[in-house]
Amino acid sequence: QAPDAIAASRRRFIRTGATGAVLTLASGSGMATVCTVPSGAMNSRSPLDNTCTGGMSPGYWKNHPEAWPNTALSKTTTPFGSVFQSTGSMAALPLLDAVSAESDLRKAADPKNKCFHFTATYLNILAGYVKFLTVDQLKLMWNELEVYNAYVPAAGAEPWGKDQVLDYLDSTYHESI
Repeated sequence: QAPDAIAASRRRFIRTGATGAVLTLASGSGMATVCTVPSGAMNSRSPLDNTCTGGMSPGYWKNHPEAWPNTALSKTTTPFGSVFQSTGSMAALPLLDAVSAESDLRKAADPKNKCFHFTATYLNILAGYVKFLTVDQLKLMWNELEVYNAYVPAAGAEPWGKDQVLDYLDSTYHESI
């Protein structure tokens, strides 16, 4: 998509799906980065501490495996299903393939790009780039999407569908190298 179309899409999402969100402008790209927890903290009007630095995109993680968080994860052998409950070919997909737009394995296992964005956000949380979400919150998002085909960001809020959740995760990326 063209940068203007991406910006318009993010603005629509912010107006319709992220009521009460705290926003920080990301320098460099001029794009807004959403810095909010989509669950209970949405009701809070107080600013989050100044920890929103923005996460890295799936393409960044694919192109910079040396930057992956120093954990017990193996980029090439840890399956997506060991991090996020899933079945079939998606469960067996190695994490490095999960963040690769070009991977034939990922395209076959994840045609809707869910593991693509969830894996990048998972790595962003582990690396400390995204401090306003926890791994548990991200896994809850995944589980609700898998079971109910929707995620409820806050008590009483309208459920988010897959597209809204993926737009939200995408909006947390600062770097798209």
